Amino acid sequence: MQNKKGSILLISSWVLLILVILAVSLGHRSSIALRLCVYQRDSLKASYLAKAGINQAIQQLKEDASASPFYNSFKSIWSTGVDPLTSEPLFENVEIRDGSGEKFTVHYPYDDKKYLCMMDEERKININKAVADPISQPLGQLILTKLFYFAGVTDADGLKNLVIKWINPAINNKDEDPGQIFKNSDLETVQELLPILEFFYKDENSPSLKAKEIYEKIKDLITVYGDGRVNINTASEEILGILINSCIDECINNGAITVRPDSQNLVNLISTIRKDTPFENSGALSSVSVPNNLSSEEKNVLNKLTEIITFKSNNFRINSTGEITGKTISKTITCVFSRSPVNKIIYWHEN
Repeated sequence: MQNKKGSILLISSWVLLILVILAVSLGHRSSIALRLCVYQRDSLKASYLAKAGINQAIQQLKEDASASPFYNSFKSIWSTGVDPLTSEPLFENVEIRDGSGEKFTVHYPYDDKKYLCMMDEERKININKAVADPISQPLGQLILTKLFYFAGVTDADGLKNLVIKWINPAINNKDEDPGQIFKNSDLETVQELLPILEFFYKDENSPSLKAKEIYEKIKDLITVYGDGRVNINTASEEILGILINSCIDECINNGAITVRPDSQNLVNLISTIRKDTPFENSGALSSVSVPNNLSSEEKNVLNKLTEIITFKSNNFRINSTGEITGKTISKTITCVFSRSPVNKIIYWHEN
């Protein structure tokens, strides 16, 4: 009888132990499932917060198009992100509901960790538009050569020729491209320049590393959006230098000038003037020659420059990050919004 009692006690202990282990396991799984649900909920919230930032940025761009129909610059609200009446930030840590901790921030990294609200794509060189017939538009190809030379490419002209062959649909590449890897159509993203660079450096020991090195130097200077003209009010000084030097070469090639002017002098002049008074049209650019005693060569270069610049941007890159105070989750959405010919999003990426 005592043996039976002992067996029952032992079996009961084992059953109890198994039930305890099962309960602990179920509790642990339930805890994990609960945490996953919370994570999914917060992740979804962060995504929609980022989308709210995109929507508000787009609304501001639409309002800017009406408020400043002919030109825009870094003084515009889309750039500063500051309300001109209250001096309050419009896109930094914006809470959907007061005290909720659910917020979004719209900003674009620029110039050594400084941030702007949004960035216009027309401040950059359009790779696709620069690839054109060398007879009808040699200036675009000069710009490509200067761009690659700026990036440190030894054979900048050779890389320019490869880019033209890779992109231009009018060129027959069957003999030079037996593998049919050339695209022969416009690039859809600037990242598509990487395989072109790898092909260009294919005979080097580390073509991928060399391609990435060159790409990192120019990725913020190039775009695939817009009509090819560069906004003189927002272009970086590096871009201005590339454009002006290309215009100088074109003027020399067609005999418009015989003496090469100092390109940096023109870059400094444009940069100084636009800080206080953005250029509104080509007449405003031409008018700087008289008070600044520009030479005839410099005037000719500025006239050539007017052929490839604009004063108003229509394509903007927006980075919006949604986050919740006290949470480690955040979501960032990057898009490109075009205001012309119709308002629409032409690029979208979520992290």
